[in-house]
Amino acid sequence: MNKIINLANGVIVIIIVFVVIGFAGLFLIKSNPAPGCNQIPGISGGCFSKFVIINEKIEPKISCLKFSSNNCNWPYLSIASSCKKPVYINGVKIPREECTTLRETYWIMKNNGKYEIVSRSELDLFSLSKEEFLSKSKESCIEEYEKISFDLKLGDKEYNIQFNGDEYANHGPSFMGSTSHNVVGSPGNCLNYSLRNYYNTSCRIMELSTNCEENIELMDQVIKPNKNCKIINSYMLLDTEDKTLYYKGKQYYQGEQIPPLSNKEFFVDGIIGEKEFKISFTVTKKCN
Repeated sequence: MNKIINLANGVIVIIIVFVVIGFAGLFLIKSNPAPGCNQIPGISGGCFSKFVIINEKIEPKISCLKFSSNNCNWPYLSIASSCKKPVYINGVKIPREECTTLRETYWIMKNNGKYEIVSRSELDLFSLSKEEFLSKSKESCIEEYEKISFDLKLGDKEYNIQFNGDEYANHGPSFMGSTSHNVVGSPGNCLNYSLRNYYNTSCRIMELSTNCEENIELMDQVIKPNKNCKIINSYMLLDTEDKTLYYKGKQYYQGEQIPPLSNKEFFVDGIIGEKEFKISFTVTKKCN
């Protein structure tokens, strides 16, 4: 019987210890929200910052601005803008989105004796059978020693491109490949043209490839840039040593920051279009 009583007492003591530790942990978390200040194993979850950003807000509230803090390891502020109007914080422009101009390929083909531009996304000649390929492209084939020239306009500049069958003259009809040329002077060599041929045929097709950021005018047709855009986050990080905010673009910053000696409130001016707003937040002191 005594053994049972001793065992029961031991269980009660263990339960009391866990309850005390739990209340102590809750008090610790409440007294300092920094994850690195939690001394109970497992609570920090891999986050070790010993000071944090709290009470962040924008006044007046702007629905197209998302503002938050990350306090895991060295706190930083994150601002994402979906605003149509330009946003400036501390005089620095916050980018709304990041755009990439995708490369597009076009065929220059004849239709009833007249050349026209056909997007490869609409007609992929090289996914066709040989018979289908020859049927659709027979009017547009460039023969050996044949030369065709076109003038085009890229933005406000004019260029000339020449498709020259001479480049294939020594290869014969069974040659499969292409010859590609950059349009000299096009920004970043964004515009290329080439002759493409289908295996075991003598038909060479004119191909235009572009990821230029300006419109291309060719044969009374306009090729517009194919832009892929996405909203990006812009991070603002606290430099408490200089008591100023500085801007780090999209980069994730893990450098050492010096916390204030006591909780300190910060204010940052911003403007969207002609409307002014203010960002405020508090940086806590470092826990022991």
